[in-house]
Amino acid sequence: MNSFSVIWRGNFWIEFASIALILFLIRHLFSVKTGPTLAVLRILGVLTLILAALNPEIVFKRSIFVKPHLLILIDRGHSMGGPAGKYNRLETVKNWLSQNKNKIQDAAETSLFALASDAKNLSSFKDLQNLKVSQADFSPQEALTAAASESQNLTPERAWFFSDGNAPQEELLAAAQELKIPVDSIAVGRSIEKKGFLIRDIQSPDFAFLHGKFTFGVGVETQNLKQVPCVLSLFKKESKSSPWKTLSQSQFTPSSNYESFEDSFTAIAERLGGESYRFQVEAAGVSPVSREITVPVIRQKYRIMYLAGRPSYEYSFLRRFIKKDPRRELVSFVILRNPQNPVFIPDNQLSLIPFPAQNIFLRDISQFDLFILENFSAQKFNFPPVYLESLANYVKKGGALLVLGGQNAFSAGGYKNTPLEEALPVALSSQIPDFVSRIFTPRPVSFKHPLINLYSDPAVSKAVWETLPQLKGFGLFSALKPDSTPVLIHPSEKMPSGSPLPILAVRKFGRGRVMVISSDSLWRWKLQNAQKAQGRNFYDRFWSRVIEYLTGTLSLSHVRFSPIPDEIVPVEPAHFFFSVFDSDFSPLPEGQAALSLLWTKPDGKTQNLKPQMVKPGYFRVSLTGIPAGINILKVSAYRNSRLLGSDSLSFSWSPGKNYSPVRRSVLKSVSLNSGGKFFELGKTSANNLLSLLPPPKRRYQINRRARPFASPFWLALSCAILILEWTLRRRRGLP
Repeated sequence: MNSFSVIWRGNFWIEFASIALILFLIRHLFSVKTGPTLAVLRILGVLTLILAALNPEIVFKRSIFVKPHLLILIDRGHSMGGPAGKYNRLETVKNWLSQNKNKIQDAAETSLFALASDAKNLSSFKDLQNLKVSQADFSPQEALTAAASESQNLTPERAWFFSDGNAPQEELLAAAQELKIPVDSIAVGRSIEKKGFLIRDIQSPDFAFLHGKFTFGVGVETQNLKQVPCVLSLFKKESKSSPWKTLSQSQFTPSSNYESFEDSFTAIAERLGGESYRFQVEAAGVSPVSREITVPVIRQKYRIMYLAGRPSYEYSFLRRFIKKDPRRELVSFVILRNPQNPVFIPDNQLSLIPFPAQNIFLRDISQFDLFILENFSAQKFNFPPVYLESLANYVKKGGALLVLGGQNAFSAGGYKNTPLEEALPVALSSQIPDFVSRIFTPRPVSFKHPLINLYSDPAVSKAVWETLPQLKGFGLFSALKPDSTPVLIHPSEKMPSGSPLPILAVRKFGRGRVMVISSDSLWRWKLQNAQKAQGRNFYDRFWSRVIEYLTGTLSLSHVRFSPIPDEIVPVEPAHFFFSVFDSDFSPLPEGQAALSLLWTKPDGKTQNLKPQMVKPGYFRVSLTGIPAGINILKVSAYRNSRLLGSDSLSFSWSPGKNYSPVRRSVLKSVSLNSGGKFFELGKTSANNLLSLLPPPKRRYQINRRARPFASPFWLALSCAILILEWTLRRRRGLP
């Protein structure tokens, strides 16, 4: 079918002049009576001039039908070397395309790309013969992005994606969406007859805040479980010896033989440290599959209760130190009037509030992470046993307790033979010392203890401890309990057993920790060390470490490997990820830590690796040449030569033997999200796939262009018409 169109090439001023000339001519014809012949000649002359000025172009076209453009994407990653019948997966794709080449080319214009770590543009179907399986894995982000960029000028209308689905699902979905066209996924590989599950991945937080809610995301793949009800459960273990406790469950029923199911679960962090969780999926007649994961639990804020028996330098200095950190929330009481100090006016007329002992020890005690008793006497307030029993139970359930000495502490405070003494790391002596007059220099038991080794260099820690000012006053103890650890001891004073008298001792009690410091004169380390450059910040360092130690934060690693899937695809390079956190568990900024990454191979040989930063605090390590067997990765992070934390990861590797299964659920997700359809290569034909292509579109092809009014002959004709009109007008005697 042929057609034509006109394109006007005159500019605005020529068009304006032409319109003005036509209007002038019309006005002239009505005002001057010249007769029809002269009028026609005059009109023709003006029109020929206007056409010459506008110079329109006549375009002659014929209609044609254009085939749709098809984008063919072929995964040639390492896993495509896996079995798919007589040939491997990539060879199977190549054979299928070669057999159906003529049908495909008759129905569509094609562009072919082979995908691995990048996209290789194949100029024709002949290039398929030399296509080999890559040693690298299929990287959707890099490969599909490159293919989308190169095919942008080709405007494809549909894509075929031949793959076994072995790629990160989130990356694959995101990269496929960049194509902005429907993607038909064609699964390549043997159909798996075995019924079963695969817990594909678990998305867990890097850490959770104590008493706070957090969310797990879990992905499960099913095979050959069509219409079989399945149950996905989340379990939690309170301790290593306790049984798994069911937290929540969800049910789903696959609608096809290969399904992907995703769900989220909410949990509450109840214990500081690491909490153990297990995901398990099961169905009738199928062996259940489970996977365990540990979530680090930290405090968002330290809530500290500080009770001081009377005003003191220790209370002033320690209270100021605690309050200057915004992560610490302090509630403190200092006793200014004891019950034995009578006043002769009612309490409601005093500015001092009564001591709220019942609220602190019974109602609100569970709200605090650390409880500090400094030179505090329970005897003076006639505390009932239930108060001290509540404090001991608080520690058993995971709380932290610090007892500081003084004239009113320990036996003088009425703690002997009470439930609180049961929690202390020492047995209290019935002898009450002359607290004020005793001056001494405490001696560390071991410079390797975290409460003693406060600097990056142990030699510096030792030097500072040896130059500290003397302390004044200490309590007496009859024995150190067997499960307790002395940290500081008196240089000369002994207990009845002959062992050195502990000045600082720690103990685990139940799920919590207890620390005893038998002196309340540690403020001297702050005041009298202020002029010494080496130990100027010793007081702050010491108390920071004490709080971290008691609340359990010190034992939390600031380094953590990301969970790995149940089944690692034996593709090189293999990628593993880990995170490094700052002291407040925020991502560590770049350049703030020195990393040591060690790879231990099955034969025991080790290799140092250099990780790559993906984003602040998040690193990737890529391994090649991985030997078969159990491989171990261990990473340690140091800041100012001080260990921030370490973590290790072990994985089993079987190169060249076990290929990952075809992940049909991943390929289904790609098609579903892009508007395409899913097919099995061995169960479909080229005609089925080609039937989804849009029909050929009618387009017009330009055969010839002509500009007849731009020729000299047209200008001559215009001039001849105007001269003829002028000649006839003059002969008739008209103006």
